[in-house]
Amino acid sequence: MRFGFSTCVALLAFLPLLASAKTIPTAVTASKAFLSKSRVLTPENRPSLDETTSFKDATSTKLPSRGGACSDADSTVFFKVAASAAFETAALLTVFYAGKEVAENTSIGEIFGLPISYWASILFVVFGSSFLGSFVDGGMSVATQQALDPNVVPGDSNWYANLKKPSWNPPGFVFPIMWLLVSKPTQAMALSKLFKASEAIPWDVLALYCGHLSLGDAWNKVFFGYQCTGKGAAVITVFFAALLSSAYLFFGVDQEAGKFMLPTCGWVFIATCLNWNIYLNN
Repeated sequence: MRFGFSTCVALLAFLPLLASAKTIPTAVTASKAFLSKSRVLTPENRPSLDETTSFKDATSTKLPSRGGACSDADSTVFFKVAASAAFETAALLTVFYAGKEVAENTSIGEIFGLPISYWASILFVVFGSSFLGSFVDGGMSVATQQALDPNVVPGDSNWYANLKKPSWNPPGFVFPIMWLLVSKPTQAMALSKLFKASEAIPWDVLALYCGHLSLGDAWNKVFFGYQCTGKGAAVITVFFAALLSSAYLFFGVDQEAGKFMLPTCGWVFIATCLNWNIYLNN
């Protein structure tokens, strides 16, 4: 059963790549057309030094390397992502632990059948994970100089606007609506259902949930901060797989909790498809 679930998660996580793969034949066709028009150099038609220099200048400005402002060969970014996500996950779990301790050791009241401290920890984790992640990254940067720095944008500020995007690219105003008014509130409801349905806090489920949040924050830093479309595609694929696994575990504890995770799964699927499409077409 676990093998079957892992296989399904892996296949679903790579669906965005398959959805974007239809652009590959177009690139192959274009390459063949370019090669068919190329000429064989002979002493008679060999370009002059001036022509060669002009060609180099043109290609250097019109053909930027894929991946934006970062080098896709720089594997240290993945180490930074892993370290950042691990520390942020631990910090988010600490917030949940603090909420539990306050509820158990004080006479704090309840709202909708759940201690106020639980609600406070839920809202802080769901809506403030990126803030906590930035705080963790800042502390790590001082200590090790290896953490992602979310305040550094090395590339063009208009980088994303100038990227080639598919015709189904959602309008800009949709993103804050989906994240702030749909995805985040439904995640908060899912967590509240999870706590109410559990006699003891399911720390394994919360750990995977916090891990998916940390990976999502890391993806924002890699894709938008460092403008790495290639590494961003890899990170968001792992992020999406962690989200699907988290939703599955939520379903195992409480079906309503699992259902409240579905809007986020759908939205991240679109974001993953978009990232892969941008990577393959830029």
